[in-house]
Amino acid sequence: MEEKDWEDESGERFIFRHRPATVYALGEIENDKLLFQSRKKLNDPGELQIDFCSSETLTEESLPALIEKVLNIHAGAMESDTEESWREGLERLKGVSEERADAVRAFRKHHEHQIEEIKLSVEENLKLGVCCFTKAGLSQTMIAHYGQNSGVILAYKRTELAPDEKCLREVTYSARPFLLNAIDIYSSADPDEAFRRQHQFMAHKAACWAYEKELRLILKKEGPAVHAVNAQALAGACLMPNADASFSRLVKSICQQRGIPLFKIDASDAYKYVAKRVSE
Repeated sequence: MEEKDWEDESGERFIFRHRPATVYALGEIENDKLLFQSRKKLNDPGELQIDFCSSETLTEESLPALIEKVLNIHAGAMESDTEESWREGLERLKGVSEERADAVRAFRKHHEHQIEEIKLSVEENLKLGVCCFTKAGLSQTMIAHYGQNSGVILAYKRTELAPDEKCLREVTYSARPFLLNAIDIYSSADPDEAFRRQHQFMAHKAACWAYEKELRLILKKEGPAVHAVNAQALAGACLMPNADASFSRLVKSICQQRGIPLFKIDASDAYKYVAKRVSE
């Protein structure tokens, strides 16, 4: 790993973790194990809210297309009488105004029932472990917030850490919580779609956090849980500007034993942090 790599925020090769000066940081360097937390341990208490598409957002014009999609999703999976009833309802939606109004009311009632069913399952869907990373290795804000300026930054090779990219999600920052739209509510029987939605739930955050440039590695079991990663994944360690002598010695010793390149923040230009290689 080179000094310039700490300043590359593309996230294509390396992603980073800012760790305070604790035994847990030393253990992460020494043992190739990561702690995956539960969502309740994440730092934004308002995170992981979900907006549900209520029946009020379904217009008479949008319902026929929605029902057609739902029938296609569940083709052959519905009980025959249910499918027949839905197809009759679809025909009524195309019919005269009085029958159409009845059909709209019936579908909206059904839709609200589906939302309640989905809400009950959301908590189960969100029981996944999360380990957080960032593209911004030398971010002064991240170093201060997550390492108290005195810990260590760990650089991980992206492909070695997460060869299955589906388990690594870049956080989406937005002005509103994740919206579970109408068609998503009816596609829950599709395992791939359910997996995609789970990951969207787990990597959606308010826009004010965008400075973190966060990525999340998601474990298929509930946190907190310690999970071993590829021993080749850890590419380098960088001591923060206020790391004390005893912590620095311990980090240097472990890095020497494992052949991990060690760097230290050069803060001589106070408004620009630079990672400088530590001599052996």
